[in-house]
Amino acid sequence: MNLLAAAPGQIDSGDTAIVLVSAGLVLLMTPGLAFFYGGLVRAKNVVHTMVLSLVCMALIGVLWALVSYSLAFSPGPGGACAAWAETSTRTSRPQFRTRRSCSSRRCSR
Repeated sequence: MNLLAAAPGQIDSGDTAIVLVSAGLVLLMTPGLAFFYGGLVRAKNVVHTMVLSLVCMALIGVLWALVSYSLAFSPGPGGACAAWAETSTRTSRPQFRTRRSCSSRRCSR
């Protein structure tokens, strides 16, 4: 019996709260990082540098919604991530032999 995990198929409100608080802190961190980067450049480039940080945050949010959400929450064991891992292991890369370790044979040093 695991006391720290929710029952299968149920959403734990504590886990959800931690994820929401963490996401909120990241959203607060991004403008702070923009101000930090703005302080590192000349005065004429401050606005551009700060906007660049916010645009990057927006781009990552859109990419997560389009790609990562479906990878993370697809049905079945492993979902799309397992299918991707299976196809990535079947590539036609050359196989290299590994050397035996020195302990399995005599070392001539």
